[in-house]
Order: sequence, then C-alpha cells, then structure tokens
Amino acid sequence: MRVESRPPHLLRNLIVGLLFLFGLVAFSALYTGGAIASAQSAGGTVPVSNECETEDGGAVRCKMVGRVNAMPNGMMGVWTIGGESFNVTANTEIRQEHGPLAMNACVSVHYTPSANTPYEALLLKTKSNDDCNGNGGDHGGDHDGPQAEAKGAIQAMNVDADLLGVWTVNGVDYTVDAQTIFMDLKSQYTVGACVEIKYDSSTSPYMAYRIKLDNDCNGGGGGDGGGDHGNHESDIKGKIDALPNNADLLGVWTVNGTNYTVDAQTVFMDAKSQYTVGACVEVKYDSSTSPYVAYRIKLDNDCNGNGGGDDGGDHGNHDNEFRGAIESLPPSGLIGTWTVRGTEFNVTANTRLEAEYGAFAPGLCVEIKYDATTTPYTALKIEGKREYECGNSGGGGDGGGDHQGEGELYGMLQSFPAGLIGEWQVGNLTFQADSSTRFEQEHGQFAVGAMVKVEFYTTADGVNHAKEIKVKYEGNGDGGDHGGDHGGSYEGAEGNAYGAIDTFPANLTGDWVIGGLTYTADASTRFEQEHGQFAQGAWVKVKYHQDANGNRIADKIETENGQAGGGQEQFKLVGFVESMPTTGFMGDWSVGGETFVADNRTQFGEEHGLLAVGAYVELKYTLVNGVKTLHEIHTEVPPGAGDVNDVGEIEDMGGPAAADASAVATWRIDGQNYVINDATRLNDGATPLAVGSTVVVNSYTAADGSVVATSVTGIEISHRVFLPLATSR
Repeated sequence: MRVESRPPHLLRNLIVGLLFLFGLVAFSALYTGGAIASAQSAGGTVPVSNECETEDGGAVRCKMVGRVNAMPNGMMGVWTIGGESFNVTANTEIRQEHGPLAMNACVSVHYTPSANTPYEALLLKTKSNDDCNGNGGDHGGDHDGPQAEAKGAIQAMNVDADLLGVWTVNGVDYTVDAQTIFMDLKSQYTVGACVEIKYDSSTSPYMAYRIKLDNDCNGGGGGDGGGDHGNHESDIKGKIDALPNNADLLGVWTVNGTNYTVDAQTVFMDAKSQYTVGACVEVKYDSSTSPYVAYRIKLDNDCNGNGGGDDGGDHGNHDNEFRGAIESLPPSGLIGTWTVRGTEFNVTANTRLEAEYGAFAPGLCVEIKYDATTTPYTALKIEGKREYECGNSGGGGDGGGDHQGEGELYGMLQSFPAGLIGEWQVGNLTFQADSSTRFEQEHGQFAVGAMVKVEFYTTADGVNHAKEIKVKYEGNGDGGDHGGDHGGSYEGAEGNAYGAIDTFPANLTGDWVIGGLTYTADASTRFEQEHGQFAQGAWVKVKYHQDANGNRIADKIETENGQAGGGQEQFKLVGFVESMPTTGFMGDWSVGGETFVADNRTQFGEEHGLLAVGAYVELKYTLVNGVKTLHEIHTEVPPGAGDVNDVGEIEDMGGPAAADASAVATWRIDGQNYVINDATRLNDGATPLAVGSTVVVNSYTAADGSVVATSVTGIEISHRVFLPLATSR
C-alpha cells in the first residue's frame, strides 16, 4: 500500500498518530490521490513527495523527497528537510550520489513514522535538482506502469561502478538506473545473492523500481513467512507424525513429537500434496509461542534415512550424497562445473544452494546430493557445512566407521551432569560423554563458566560424542584477575584490537573511540607513542579487558604503523564470542561486548576449534553508517589454553618486528622459537617484556610444526633455590 500527501504540519502529525491507532488503511482513507506539487523554491519548506508503504512483515517505511532547510554541524544531529525534522544518527545510511549533502540540496530521506518527532532517519541521500523541480522521474514515487515483484538469485550484472545497467535475475533482464532504490548497501549486491525486485512489467527490459536483498531463494519463492522474526526464529528437521484433516493443511502439525501451528501466514515451499505423514520436513518457527507457530515448511530428503521429500523432485535411486571441501568454482558465478574433493559436479539453475556457513568458495566444506547417472554428476542440492564435518576443525580425519566428522572446540561450560557421564552443554553445543570419555581437571574443576576444551566426533545420527573434556582455566568472565599475578591476565574477558582513532580525551583518561568501538582508559592504563603521537586517524593497538558490566577497559594503548592489524580499510578485534546466530553463521555476532553482522560475503575459519559461544576469535570488520560488517572471523587458541607452559628468559624478539607487536614475529625464549601473532596475549603489566626478561609462555604446536605462543607473561624472580646435585656410583 502506498499513500501520498502534502498536508500541513499539524495535520501531518495527526495522520501519523492515526497511522498507529487505526492502521495504514485508515491513513490511506484520509489522503488519497493528488500528486504532490513541487517545492515552491530552492530551500522551500514543502516536501516534493512523502509516501509510505508496508514492507513484508507489516513494518511501515516512508520516504520523503525535499530540500534541506537546516542541518547540524556535521552529519549527525537533527536535519530539517521539506519543513520536517529528522534525526540522523550513526545508524543512518548516508549516500551522496548526486552531489554533497548541503543546505538547499535536493535529498530523499527514508524513515519509520512515529507519533514523535524528529523521525529517525534510516537513509539520507542526495537527489538531482530535477527531482525537486518537478522534472525528474522517481521510481520510488507514483508508478504509471504496472508494478510487479520477483525474487531470485542474481546471475549476471552488466553494470558500471554504481551498479547501473542491466541485471539478470533468474534468467530475466532488468534495467537498473539512477532512479532505482537500493534498500541495502551496494557492496552487498553480488552475483549469486538473493534479491527481491519491484519492477515495471510494461517495459522491455523491465524497469526496476526497487531492489532489496532477501535471505531465501531456495525452493523458488516464499520468503520466510513474514520477514525477520527476531531472536525467536528457530528451525527443526524431522518426520511428520500427524497432519490436519483438511485440504489447506491449516491447523496443528506434529513433527518429531512436537506440535506446530500452521496458519494462513505459513509459507509452504512445496506442493501441499507432497506433505504426508512420514515425510521429512524442515520447519522454521516462532519459539516464543505455545504451540510454536510455523513460519515456513519445506520438504527435506535427510531425516537420517527415515524421511521422504527429495528436494522437490524424485530422483529415484540416483540421489547420492558426497561431502568434501570445494577445490574450484566456475570462473563467473556459481552455475557451471565445481570440483569438490577431486570430483566434478555440474551445478545448474535448478540446483538448490544453501550457504548457511559462509559464501561458496574454495575451502568451504559442502555436502552434495547429486544424480550419478550424468557425466559429470548433476548437483541437485549443495549445502554448506562446518569445517570439522570435512575433517578440518583442529581434529583429524572423519574418525572412520560411521563418523561424519571429528573436531574440537574451546568454549564456555554451560551445564554438565553430576556424575560426568551424560549430556554436556558447551558453547551452545551438546556433547554426549560416556565411559570412554577422558576427563581432565588439572587446571581447575568442572564448573559452569569454566573454559574447557572438548575433543569429539559426530556419528551419522548427528550425536556429538566427547572423546576428551578438560578444563583449561576457571574463567568467570567478569574481568577479574584470575591468574593471580596481577600482570594483566583476565581469562575469558580479554583481547586485542587494532584500528584508527576516531576520538580520544585531551588528557588521555576517559573514553576512546577506536575503529568505531569505545574503550575506557583509567589511571591504570599505559600509553606508548613510539610510532607517532596520538591523533585522530592514527593507527593504534589496544590491549583490553572487560569489566563486570561488559565494558572494554584499556590496559594499554600504543601507536602502530599504518598496516598493523590488517590495513586501514579493515579494523581488527580479538576477543571471546558472547553470542552468535542460532542457525548457521549469518546474522549478529557479539564479540568482546560489541555486535557485528555476518553476511553472505563473510569468511569463517575453524582451524583452532569450532566457532561457538566462548570461543576465542580474531575478526576483521568495516564500519559503514554505524553497521559493523564482518569480513572475516576465525578461531584462535585462547590465552593460557595451550598444552605447554614454560618459564624462560627472552633471548630475541624478532629484531625490527619486535617494535610492532601486531605483526607476526618470532621470539626466542630459553632456546625455543615461538610465533607471536595478533591473538597472542602479551602480559607486561608486572614487568616489561624485553630481551633479558623472565617470562611464562603458554603455547601449542601448529599443524605446520611451529610453536605458537597464546600468552607471554613477564614475571619477577624474587629468590632462587639451589638444590644439591645428586650422583650415582
């Protein structure tokens, strides 16, 4: 539904109130028809257009086109556009595609209507002067041609740097021009991405009015039954035990012994005639209701050999499965020949692609269902898997026999049985311990909140069997000095960061904003300016810990060279995972007290254990309009969680590399070489780390044979004990 109006201010405020009291239908009844007149003069206080429409899921989004009447000193603050007030924050997306944002500039502002002003601006971008003088067309406005919608994967983009040109989506061409509205960051639109397009079906090629990303192009349509369901969206796979006795299948379904309400809003991804008792289905549902409300239901062909469904088609005995890491992909897009673990597969437009654990790229573990009667094999479905399921998560191989995968993880212990035998919850994952499981409590007792390492294998029935569970340290995650050495060791609540200074206090004590994140410097914070003075834009390394409230407290801030931590384009953070998406890897991650967003371009790595709650990770991110987008996130061995502890004297710190602690360097300690990397915790609070210093070093041996230090802690030797030499005759 779209509503256009040009009411006076008081009446417009009344209408906004009615919008929330009586719904958008009442709103449209008050103002219908009537194209909006152009602004009377440059800088006029009358909007050129002001329109609202209902998005999927019922949310209302409005867009106004007008001239800037007033603006703050800088981008953030209250703007007056077309006589109306809008609040521009760090979360507002800002685009200056048609000149700079300035007084009297013609702009469009997207916002969510509310009873209070100023409205919160979602998107602010410049337009051409014609758009404010009545001479320009705007696909976001009144469309004379017939409007239609389509959803599908982008197959080709014959476009310029602004993505203007011809897009091919699901085999159909669409013209994208300067008037097309992009609902997401342009960098997110890539070949293979799923999009929803609103277009004029009377043109050839079709003219795209609006394009936005969508997270479901599998099965040919449907979405997820109403958009974003927040933290209550869950999914389950199982066999149908019971169905309603009606043609529409609306009512209560029982899947794997659990009831789900299926109503008119539930999206069926397959023909209803295929849903029968005994069929295997995947259900996405709202876990906050009772019974659960199903958002989407689709057939699946894998319920441990018990279920029906076959990805929408019956491939008979030719439906086979194969698992391995991707070795190569087609040179352009995803359609063509893939090589997976030495075997070629032909991927077509009908292949169902599910990438919940990262973009399809060489190295990603995948499971392929394929037709073995063709040469090369025809892929029916390709599903991304976690690294350990291809034998790549710090463990080795696939365990042989009926093992599907073997791996390890470092994570927070959430629950465990009193007698140790039974079900353990670690990092939001479940493990089964039995009489063959080895338990080790050398570094602390099993307790909720402790950091543990789990070595496990997964059987074909999906059960994770623990081979070994051992405590690495007792971490409360509250910023306490659990190491007892007061040398800057905060197990489970510490990390490093690398980024450019945004703001900092004049006397250095107070809040620093570095790479878009806030760190508090107090009287105990140490400052080093060896590589230049602190200044806005200067690149620095921060060693931090989190206090009991989750705030990041800076232990040390030091200037670095411009390439430290991954270059000026991407900032880096090392810390512990506090929360992550419940299904797959796409979505919000909380690390070190901050929220980051992973999308279909994010690279994930599980070389040092599974990505899980409590895992120690290194991530690279960019900050655009307040959104921190993950470009890479991979696991590291937590500080102090290595298998070996040694005491020795630093003999060499890598020469010039020692001056840049963020760069990978090799230190020699008591005759042993240690790799020092971005994730290594350098604890120099008690004594400086320098050649000749005595230190405790915790380490592990990497796959390439190198010894990697997880932490290096300076210690003081207060006294020595000399023991007599014993000899034998």
